Amino acid sequence: LIIAGLLTKSGVFLCGLWVPNIYSHARCQSSAILSGCVTCAGIAPIARMSGALAPISNSMVVIGVISAVVAALYAVFERDRGRALGWSSVSQLGLAILSPTYACAYAMQHGICKALLFSTLKPVASLDCNTVDSNGTDSMLSGVDESSDRWPQIVVDETFRVAMFVVASLSIMGLPFLSGFITKNWVKADLPHEAKIIYTTTALLTSTVYARLIFDRLSMFWCQFRIRLSGLVSVIGRDSFFGLLRPKNVILVFSMLSLVLLGFSSYELYTPSTVQSALMSAILGAVLFVSVIGIQADQFVKPVTRTLDLVGAPFLVAALLLANLLYLKI
Repeated sequence: LIIAGLLTKSGVFLCGLWVPNIYSHARCQSSAILSGCVTCAGIAPIARMSGALAPISNSMVVIGVISAVVAALYAVFERDRGRALGWSSVSQLGLAILSPTYACAYAMQHGICKALLFSTLKPVASLDCNTVDSNGTDSMLSGVDESSDRWPQIVVDETFRVAMFVVASLSIMGLPFLSGFITKNWVKADLPHEAKIIYTTTALLTSTVYARLIFDRLSMFWCQFRIRLSGLVSVIGRDSFFGLLRPKNVILVFSMLSLVLLGFSSYELYTPSTVQSALMSAILGAVLFVSVIGIQADQFVKPVTRTLDLVGAPFLVAALLLANLLYLKI
């Protein structure tokens, strides 16, 4: 009963079916606290009980594998950004309980990055994640044009937020020289050989999810401002120093530097094989994202194209996963 309560608190599949709905409907501030503190806090007692009781440890392997794979698949095909981050949390915390030794470190790193992601998910001028206009995009700059005094401040603040979102996403993907690379390799080294196959599959699916989220966030940033690149550079160059002194931007810069500095905490993990594995996972994740983008398209697509996407994308995903198991082994 204790484990069942902790699994529900941590949001691990099947007990974590509440996570995507809550994360997508709550305000971003609430989602940041839930993902960064509440759910991740349940991993520590689960890890301690797994280390002390062999039956609990064996059960956590089964539950962790199911949570990691199934939730990652849901996240890949989820259109809503909040729900995709929610399913990603279910998947990542499922990976955490596979390794009682490094579960707390993995959950802490994931919680920090997920709190930063939810904090920067919405545009800076919007107070609600779910504020959308008639076209289905976030209404960010209503009433604010390029001649407004707030325009340089909004551009600088949003630039810092987008940069933080990208860095936190890359950290969860496990890119080298970021904190996620360290924790992912710790967990991977602690897993038995059979579980590493599941781990690599989940790593590919996670890279696919965050490749899409990064693409959507950058596209939103560009479409919201609709200004030329030269104008954007001039605004940032003129006001970036004063914008950096704003408290919320100081926090974002400090968080980015922390994620980077923690990525250098274990030099022995930086071997050619681990770096190659992380880079290949990110590249294949981008390829998988391109392969399933037709299924996730909100705009109208031709029935033939839709059919090809529905039939071809799963086969491409399966082929890449099979190639990874047999040859790439990332």
